Amino acid sequence: MRACDSRQLAGQLGALTDGIAAYVADYLADREDFGMRTFYGESFALALLAKTGRHDAALEAKLLNAFHRKDRRDPQYHWEFNHYGMLEAGQLTEPLTFKHTPCTNWTLLRSNVRIAAGIDVDTARVEALAKLRRRQRPSGLILDDPGVRSFQNHCFSHEDVWLRAFKRAVDFIRRFILPNGDALYIGRGQQQSFGYASLIYILSAYVALTGDRGALGDATRVAEFLTQSTCADGSLPLVVGASKEPLPHSDTPQCDLRYSGWYAYNNYFDYLPFAGVFLKKAADILSRVPNAAPIFNVQQSYRDADFLKIVCGNTIAVVSRPGGYWTNDLPTPYVYSGGRARMPCYGGEQFGNSIYSLSGLPLPMLGNTSMRRRAISFFVGDRLVVISPLGVLLRRFEIGEGRVCLRNTVISPFQLHDRYLFLSELPVIRSDYALTAVGPAYSASGELMAYESMRVGDVELEFPA
Repeated sequence: MRACDSRQLAGQLGALTDGIAAYVADYLADREDFGMRTFYGESFALALLAKTGRHDAALEAKLLNAFHRKDRRDPQYHWEFNHYGMLEAGQLTEPLTFKHTPCTNWTLLRSNVRIAAGIDVDTARVEALAKLRRRQRPSGLILDDPGVRSFQNHCFSHEDVWLRAFKRAVDFIRRFILPNGDALYIGRGQQQSFGYASLIYILSAYVALTGDRGALGDATRVAEFLTQSTCADGSLPLVVGASKEPLPHSDTPQCDLRYSGWYAYNNYFDYLPFAGVFLKKAADILSRVPNAAPIFNVQQSYRDADFLKIVCGNTIAVVSRPGGYWTNDLPTPYVYSGGRARMPCYGGEQFGNSIYSLSGLPLPMLGNTSMRRRAISFFVGDRLVVISPLGVLLRRFEIGEGRVCLRNTVISPFQLHDRYLFLSELPVIRSDYALTAVGPAYSASGELMAYESMRVGDVELEFPA
C-alpha cells in the first residue's frame, strides 16, 4: 500500500529494513559465514544488525571472524566499502588504507569515510570536488567513468557536503522516475537493489534539505516499486523485479542464465545488507522531518545530449543514445504504458565471458556484426543518429497514447537486417518487413525475445492496456 505521508513512508522503509535484517540473521543462525563470495557484506551486515537491534554476541562474532579472515593483501580488497560499513557499524579502526579505485562512486565513498572519521578531511574535500567538477555533466548526471552513464552509480555517487552538486544530481534522476517508481533502467547495475536503496536515501536527504513534497512523492513511488519485489522471507532479489535468485551463487554469475542482470563483481550478501543499511538511513531521515503528504508530480518530457524522454498522456518513452558501456543504450525506447514497463532495458556484463553480447542491443546488423560496433551517436531533435562502419541509421520517434513508432532510414553499402528485443508480453507489432523470432537474449529485464527482419524499415509498436 502506498504511504500517505512521510511518517508512513519512514515506517514502510523501516519494515523493509527489519525484513532484510531478520533474513540475514536467520541465514547466519546455523552457519559460520555466508558460504559464498563477499567483498564487504560482513561489514554492512554488522551495521545493519546493529541499526536494527538484531545482533547478538554470537552473530557479531561470526561476522567479525569472517571479516578478519579476508586477505588485506589482495589488490581487489574493497577497503573503501569495508571502511564505510564498519563506520556505519561503529567499529571503524585506523589507520585507514584505501584501494584508490579512481571511478566516481569509489572516490566519493573514500572522501565520505575520511570526512566522517575526521581524517585527512582537506584531502577528501579536494579529491571529491575535483572528481565532481570533471564527472558531473551540465544535465546533473554524474558519470562514474568517462562514457559510463549508470543511473545506479549516479544515485550512489552522492555526498551532501557538496549541496549544489547533490541537488543537481537528484534533480537529474527525478526526471527519469516513472509513475510506478521504476527508475534505474540505464547503465551498469540496472534495476539492482543496491541502486534503489541509494536512490531512496538521496531522495529522503533531498526532502530533509529542501522540504520538497514532490521529492517525497518520488521517494514514495520508488519505495512502493521496491517493496513489490520483497520476497516472502523479507529479503530482496539482487535484481529488482526478478524472482528470488538461488543461493549460494558462483563467483561467475554473469555466465549463468539464472542470474540475468548480474555482473562479475556482484555478490548477493554484499548488496542485500548494503540495501538494508541505506533504507534504514532513509527511514531515520524521514522520521525526523516535519510530517507532510507527498505530491506526485506530472511526468514531463525532457531532452539533453544523452537522453530523450517523450511523454504522451499515460505513455512514456525514454531513449538513451548508444555509446560507452552497452547498458547505456536504449536505441529502442524503454516504454512505460498501462502502469508498467512494456519494453526492456538492454546490455549487461561486457568484460570476459558472459551471457551478453552486442546482439543484445536492438540495432541493425550485418550477419553477426552489430551496427553498435565502433559507432558514435547523437540526437537531432526527436531523431537518433547512429554512425558506424556499417553505415548510418536515422531513427525518428513518434510517440502516441499506447503506441511507439520508429521511423528508420539506413544509409549503407550493405543490406543490413533489423533486430529488436521484447519482453515476454509482446506488443502488437506492425513493420514494413516481417519480423521473425530468432531466439533469446538477456538483460536486467530478464530473458528477452529477439526478432529480426531481412531489411530495415519502419516499425510500429502498440501496447494494449
